[in-house]
Amino acid sequence: MPAVQIPVIVPLTGEFDAHIHDPSGTPINVIPTQTAWSVHGLWHMDGPIAPLLDGTWELRVSLESIGGGQELTSAPVVLDYQTDAAPSPNRMSYSAFVNFPAGTPALGAADSVPYHVVAHLFFKEPSGKPGPFAAAVDLGIVQVYDDQP
Repeated sequence: MPAVQIPVIVPLTGEFDAHIHDPSGTPINVIPTQTAWSVHGLWHMDGPIAPLLDGTWELRVSLESIGGGQELTSAPVVLDYQTDAAPSPNRMSYSAFVNFPAGTPALGAADSVPYHVVAHLFFKEPSGKPGPFAAAVDLGIVQVYDDQP
């Protein structure tokens, strides 16, 4: 899935990308229940005013089962716009992981469930009010299976 543009106001540009990984960092789309896994989000804001903004980013991951299964959205991973950035001239870059422990999502009585996975990114102003920047990356379908039946 290609990176998506973060809708921003001129003179800013932004891009958000995300990938699903196993503990070794290898991209995956089949997840055994006994394995921890993560979604790695990467994004940046570019432009002459990018270093001047302030607030926080929230990265979340949602899983929607196809058929029967648990639906869930992760707790947010919160990054401070200024202190958690890797700044360079006119660019603020970010990297964060949403980590899922082994057994997530719980399959219940099923031995295998497909899930649609979406990573979503939100900006919040210093007051905590949602800001004007947000984006989502559709990570496609993953198959979660019980590897210890």
